[in-house]
This record gives sequence, C-alpha cells and structure tokens, in this order.
Amino acid sequence: MKRLICAIMGAAIIACAFCACGNDNASESATPDSAVSETETVKIESFMIETPYGMMKLPADWTDKVKVDTKNEKDVFTVNVSSSGVQLFSIIINGKDGEPLGTLTSNDKKVEYRYVMTELDKNAANYTQLAELQGGLEYITENLVKDYGFVKAK
Repeated sequence: MKRLICAIMGAAIIACAFCACGNDNASESATPDSAVSETETVKIESFMIETPYGMMKLPADWTDKVKVDTKNEKDVFTVNVSSSGVQLFSIIINGKDGEPLGTLTSNDKKVEYRYVMTELDKNAANYTQLAELQGGLEYITENLVKDYGFVKAK
C-alpha cells in the first residue's frame, strides 16, 4: 500500500514538472514583437549609491545628467552631486556641516544626515535645469523614509 501511494505521488510530481516545463516553452514561442513590447514597458525608477548605512536612491533619469562623488573620511560619509560642472548639493552622513536632513537608526545607533545646498547663479543659461535637479534631494529623502524608516528633520 505504501509503495502504491509513493508511486502515485512520484507520478504526480513528474506530471507537474512536465506541465511547468510546458508553460515555459509556450512563453518562449511568443512573437518577437510582443517580447520587445514587454521589455519596453520596464521602467527603471532609480539608480543606487551605496553608503555605509544602506543604498541611497537617485532618480533614474539622473544617470546622464549628474555626477556623483562619494567620500568616506573618519566615519563621515559624503555624497556630492553635481551637473555640468556645478555642485548642486551634498549629503553628509554622520557629520556636522550643513543643515539637518533627518536621522536613520542603524544597528541601534542614530545616524544624522545633513545637507548643503549650493546657491545657484540665477543668470546661468541652465539655471532652470540645475534648480530642478536640486529638487531631487526630496526624491532621495522620500526613498530613505520608505526604504529605511528615515525620520525627516523638522
């Protein structure tokens, strides 16, 4: 009786495996046009900067618009964001410079995030574009809140 039950279960598992494989083959036979349209609908929403306290998300459309430099000195981690050779802002983690951005608790330690916003030349030809990029600091902050429970400064 036990052998019969084992044989039936084994046959059921093999049948399930064949069905699963059959579904994969069916999806592979899709027309090239439908495969392309599925790929085109994928939208990357952000790119990541690794920090000692987690990943910092920046808007995906920034990849070709900004330069991001990081520096880690004596437990102070700095993210500098610039565009067209103009410093936009810096985020300073665990430092004393700048205005409070908020705090993050990491391994039972509160880590303070601060920022320094560069004053832009309002007469510059690309002033509007640079000002919009500076607004991306809010995007970064919101993702820290969502991903890590970051608490914004008041």
